[in-house]
Amino acid sequence: MLSSAQSAALPWKSLHKYWMRINELILELEFMGSPCTKDCSGHKAGYAWSQKHPMTPSASGSPSFNKGVAIAVNHSKPAVKPKVKKVLPNQLTPTTQNV
Repeated sequence: MLSSAQSAALPWKSLHKYWMRINELILELEFMGSPCTKDCSGHKAGYAWSQKHPMTPSASGSPSFNKGVAIAVNHSKPAVKPKVKKVLPNQLTPTTQNV
């Protein structure tokens, strides 16, 4: 962190770039869309563990690890396809016909 004397000596553009980089680093602290602290190692470890032990519930005391497990479980679920109702031509009504 810069002292007030050091930050006062920096030109505005340099200071702006400095704060923009800090903001970028803060925003980078996420794992698959889930915010995490430090290096996201708990999320990563939980995700990796869940990949090796599918269908096994996690009883870890680490919320970060458990969040990684939850992310892996959610990613392993197949995507739900929307049901499309097919309408045959003889079933068309005035409201469903192209006018």
